[in-house]
Amino acid sequence: MKRSWFIAALLAVCIAAFTLAAVGCGGSAEPLALGETEVTLDRYEERVVEVTQGDASAVTWTSADEAVVTVEAGNLIAQGVGQTTVTASDGNTEATVNVTVRDSGVRPVIAAEDAYTGYIGIAAELSPGIRYNGQSVQTDAQFTVTVEDPSVAEVSGTAVTGKAVGNTVLHFSVEYKGLTLTDTAQLTVREASFVDLGQDEVEIYAAESDMAPTSYEIAASVTYNGVAVASPSFIYEVVSGTEYVSLQGNVVSAVAEGIAEVEVAYAGDPDISAVLTVNVLPNYDPEHFVYNGIYDVTLEEYDGEVGGRTGVTVYNSGTIANEGTASSQAWEHHLDVSFANGQNAVEIYQRGYKYLAYDLYYTGTARIYIGMGTTAEWAPVNEYVHREWFRIINDGKITNRFVQNEWITVVYDLDALIQNDFNAYTSFFFCVENSDQTAYFDNVRYYLDDNFLPEEQPLTYTQENGYLQAEEREFVLVAQADESLYAPYAEEVDGRTGVYRYQGAGSFWDSRLGVLSSMASSVLSGINTLNSRGEYLTFDIYADTLTELYISLNGADTEMHITPGANIVGVAAFEGINIIEGDKQSPVLKTGVWQTVSIAYGDLIDPSAWSTQMLIAVGSTNDVVYIDNVRFYEDDSFIPEEYLEVESDPFEALVSYDESSVTLAAVEGGFGGITENVYSYTNASNWYGGRLQFYNHTEYAGKYVTFKLYLQEGSTFVINWDYAYYGRENRAYPDFVKVYDAELQQVNTRSGGFSLPQNEWLTFVLDFSEQTINSDGGFYISSNVESDSMTDYITLPLVSDTDPTPAGVTELLDVTVMESKATLSSVKEGEFAGSILYTSTGSYYDGAIQFTDAESNTGSYVAAGYQFIVFDIYLSDVDSLHVCNWITAGGNENHLEGDFTSSSSASPAIALIYDADGEAANISRGAWYHVVIPTPYTATPDWFYIYVGIVGTEDSPAEAYIRNVEFRMSDPYVKDTSNIATLLTYDDGGALLESVGTYAGQDGVYRYTNLSNWYSGRLRFVNPTQHLGKYVSFKFRLEQAGSLAMQIQYDMYGGRGSAVFPDFVKFYVDGEETDVSGDFTQNVWYTVVIDLTGGNTGIDAGSGDDGLYFTTNVESQSVDYIADLVISDTDPMAAQ
Repeated sequence: MKRSWFIAALLAVCIAAFTLAAVGCGGSAEPLALGETEVTLDRYEERVVEVTQGDASAVTWTSADEAVVTVEAGNLIAQGVGQTTVTASDGNTEATVNVTVRDSGVRPVIAAEDAYTGYIGIAAELSPGIRYNGQSVQTDAQFTVTVEDPSVAEVSGTAVTGKAVGNTVLHFSVEYKGLTLTDTAQLTVREASFVDLGQDEVEIYAAESDMAPTSYEIAASVTYNGVAVASPSFIYEVVSGTEYVSLQGNVVSAVAEGIAEVEVAYAGDPDISAVLTVNVLPNYDPEHFVYNGIYDVTLEEYDGEVGGRTGVTVYNSGTIANEGTASSQAWEHHLDVSFANGQNAVEIYQRGYKYLAYDLYYTGTARIYIGMGTTAEWAPVNEYVHREWFRIINDGKITNRFVQNEWITVVYDLDALIQNDFNAYTSFFFCVENSDQTAYFDNVRYYLDDNFLPEEQPLTYTQENGYLQAEEREFVLVAQADESLYAPYAEEVDGRTGVYRYQGAGSFWDSRLGVLSSMASSVLSGINTLNSRGEYLTFDIYADTLTELYISLNGADTEMHITPGANIVGVAAFEGINIIEGDKQSPVLKTGVWQTVSIAYGDLIDPSAWSTQMLIAVGSTNDVVYIDNVRFYEDDSFIPEEYLEVESDPFEALVSYDESSVTLAAVEGGFGGITENVYSYTNASNWYGGRLQFYNHTEYAGKYVTFKLYLQEGSTFVINWDYAYYGRENRAYPDFVKVYDAELQQVNTRSGGFSLPQNEWLTFVLDFSEQTINSDGGFYISSNVESDSMTDYITLPLVSDTDPTPAGVTELLDVTVMESKATLSSVKEGEFAGSILYTSTGSYYDGAIQFTDAESNTGSYVAAGYQFIVFDIYLSDVDSLHVCNWITAGGNENHLEGDFTSSSSASPAIALIYDADGEAANISRGAWYHVVIPTPYTATPDWFYIYVGIVGTEDSPAEAYIRNVEFRMSDPYVKDTSNIATLLTYDDGGALLESVGTYAGQDGVYRYTNLSNWYSGRLRFVNPTQHLGKYVSFKFRLEQAGSLAMQIQYDMYGGRGSAVFPDFVKFYVDGEETDVSGDFTQNVWYTVVIDLTGGNTGIDAGSGDDGLYFTTNVESQSVDYIADLVISDTDPMAAQ
């Protein structure tokens, strides 16, 4: 048995040995494999080759050429440019890598921090390294570190130890692969223990603001013995400037402008601390104006004193070529606030800016443009400006009024501007509308709160049963800065106390009160505000003296003038106005009693109007009323239905007047033969203070007004219509005012300095049928005397839609005197009855009479298409008549004048003289002649100056009679219809144009003599632009060698220089078109047709030589002939 066990054991050992031997002889189960077989390295690059199969720890690495690459544990380290093989072997198998080394020029660098922090007495290891191509390089290279300032720190190896607080520079160097690498770093040495606040100084604002920084949270950290302390505790204390800041924990808050210091100490060692300087700024940021334009604007520091201030900025608007609000040039002279110009206003507001303000000292008179971005409007000096976004401060009070020569503060409220227009952008500007306006600026600022504003007393509105109770401060003086004109009154007024006294300050416009709720920056805003109040505005009024109560809405587009005693019930002009007295309505406004005036603005406000502003005013300086109990009602339930019974005078229902100056009383039984509706009229003031002003003047446009007037000796009469006054200061009545005397002869009121007949009834007819009037204009009449003893008489004015001119009147001619040395008077009896006696005691100019439409001198007759002034004249004791024919329009000018005598006549372009039989003649004394003055048609003449004159002296006046003055479409006496005499003009002495009748087989021929050269002797078409769109044709015949020259605008055509006629000028002989590129043939009738229908002729409305003319192109006294000058709508040669 033992032997068997031994054999079995031996067999087992042999089997095992065999097995092991078999494994050894058969090779590795996992052949060695690498991650890369081809590697390219840069000159100083290293790369690790991974063993992807096999036991990496058993691998041995060798390089075939260590001058190219060396290898350490699979890390290939480039040594030089070249190629070689690296072999990896585990003792059984091998793997190779082909390595290529190239030099791209990239070099290794020292890897160190840019800056280090060291601590006094504490060594810190710097641990520099090497980086190549962005990768860290493993190396055992020895670094050398030095310090630039050994007083700050010292170095041992690569460890640095601080010696003193300060800054220095560390220098690193190392030898690597044959290179010497260097680098530097900043070293800051701090105390071993300190408190760090992040910054030494902060700024906060002493303002009440949710957006601007008004406090600062101190974020402190501590380093103790060179180690940052986690979650440290601190002790905070204000060590200086306690009056400027407050401290709550680690939060320091602004109290007032100034500088404070806060100490922050480490609670673990209070000797370790830091100080934070807190600069508390005021509640604003300073700003300034800039000018970015190109015009002659002045904007600079002023070196003098203005209003007690120095160091301010002066501005002058320079020269504004086209002044006024319609001018874009005014805007080109504006200033801008420099910061945030053009930015969204919301973004600026979010920065904490709530107001833009500046101090202004304005010496100018022109209006100032206020606003920002899309919200802007013009504000007059001395007028109240009420906008939600705007304030003006004067002497510590909010006045909202620009004034001259005082320092004021202009304030814009950004929040209110944004509420008005959420898309508004910041463009704060200063702009005036006229030239040479001077302003001074100081303290331009963006404010962060409203603490700079004086305390305001906002209006209060109290909801009561059925109405909203307002204050009397709802009304504010608009045009007057004197607050005493509308102010609380200390005394009792007819049983009431606590009322406001309101006194006028000139006209109603000068005295006006604005209703604040209506004075908004936009119509929508105004409507919203008014709608929130109600539909009716009411106030109680007690009038001591009152000429009128003025009420307007829609920015004065809707106006009402209410006279005490005048019935307003049923009058369309007063619709929406109710007057309440006690428990009834009153049809009239009264004095000496409390009444309530109601304005139904809910019905009267027009959403399409330019403004919702409501105004209330009295009519004169002497008016005194009291205001109480201002309210807003939602409906008309407060208005009684029953009326008081009141008698009113019909004349006083038409007009208002100042009772302290005017006495207007009905005359029982009449006066001077008129028994009904006669009134005595006494004016103790002047023409303005004693006027009778018609209510609701706009209603008279398109109508006729007539009345009779009886003037006492020395009295005159003024009529005002739409800002224009007539009858005073040598001012003639206009043509729509006609006056007839007792014999129904028209009185000459068209001459300056005219006098009205005295002590007789005159009939006035005011023809407003074609007149318009501004809503803020006026219509009034007045005697022009200042005497309480002078009483005139007037009948009740009557208004009609048809002409009330009495039958049988004799109309005045359309003629007036030019200067003081001519007079015109009606001839009522004798041989010359029905004519006008014209007397001259001066020259043909200052003793002349003028043909005109009396007032405007614009030639309205000519503009209407009349082309001739026709009249008859009889020279009594002179033998010469001077005629001036002067019209300009659109730059075209016709200015001719000359003398007509018994022996000669001036040019027919000036005037034509006919005898009683209608034959052409020379004028002489002792006979009637027809005079025809051609006035070529123009659309609207710029200058219409046509007059005739005779010469006399004070000792020997010259006399003539005139009759039958008419403006005609044609010359009623002309026998020659060629139009040559009226369509052409020429310079005296330069040319001569004479009618010769028939010549060379042609009728209606004129002889044309050029007395000068081609230019001075030319024949000019009068006002040629009237012929545009038409054909101009005429015939001409040259009697000597030469050619015809023609001008259209500046271009010369035909026979002069190298110029040729344009395509729109054609020439014909015997009906056939002919070429005139050379000289014209003598003694042949040519027809020329100028086609002005194409719009390419160049004729314009310029001056000087612009226009259309023709001339013979010779410089001698050539004689040629012209005929058949015709202006037509069609080509006269087309039919041929």
